[in-house]
Amino acid sequence: MTLIVAGHAFEIEADMLGDNSAKDSPYVEAGLFVLCDSVISTNGGGQLLDGDFRKIRRFHVSVREPQFYHDGRFHRFGPEKNAGSVYVAFAGSALSAQAVFERAAAMLSDLRVSCDRSREDGLLHYVLRLQDEPDPLSEGGGVHIWGADTFTRADLASISIHSAVVDCLKRAINETFAAKQEITTSAEQFRSWRAEFVSASWCKRTSTGRLHLYRLNEHRSAEGMHFFSTSPEEIPAGDLAVLGMRNEFETAAKTRFDRAREDRAATFDAMREFMTCSIEKHRKTGLTEIGLPIRELRLPA
Repeated sequence: MTLIVAGHAFEIEADMLGDNSAKDSPYVEAGLFVLCDSVISTNGGGQLLDGDFRKIRRFHVSVREPQFYHDGRFHRFGPEKNAGSVYVAFAGSALSAQAVFERAAAMLSDLRVSCDRSREDGLLHYVLRLQDEPDPLSEGGGVHIWGADTFTRADLASISIHSAVVDCLKRAINETFAAKQEITTSAEQFRSWRAEFVSASWCKRTSTGRLHLYRLNEHRSAEGMHFFSTSPEEIPAGDLAVLGMRNEFETAAKTRFDRAREDRAATFDAMREFMTCSIEKHRKTGLTEIGLPIRELRLPA
């Protein structure tokens, strides 16, 4: 079992000049946070497997920009450039999470700058694509000469990684469970592989952060086969995501988060205290599903 809370950090803005009291200083959004416990267990939490397990992993997002010949024809994609990073935490099967992470790492390490043309106004919209996706640059797409007013420095600097991160993680999750569906022997075994995820991405180019939740939806095919799919959802600034032991802690966690905002308190500190107290109280009952230390992430770092 697992306990993860993730949300947007709010706090009183630092007064560098010391002219305002805390009461008069703005209460502002200051980034993202993710907090995880560190226990891996089995048999419903009855058997401890690892008491100091990192349930959050960092991925670098690498982007390759197009290069052109002097006459405007596409030449190739250039070397990889670091465009940001994404941290992904999981609750559920560690084996499923590892499979998702391996797929996601490969995708996020080789994104290509490309474009789509709007059907409404004909304007180009710059996007990031995976290597195996159809690309109008390398495949022509009806355009063979690209003008000097396309793929400019300003255009490239404005491209955000967030949509590509979500697409990569969604694909990695869906592909992982599609593969598991082919080897499962029962619905119970398939459900034991269940895992859910939360991602916190930071884009260097736009200096923005986004938080997304990936819960699994269980379906049944016409042949009676069980399968999972995910439909990512963005976590807005006023909300909090709770993964793992939601039934036990979600209501209390959201109440604490809302109270911190009402009191203009730092939400990151409030939720870290909530996690610590909740885990300690739970452990006193003799249950070992969750445990300290708390792994914490704050973006921007």
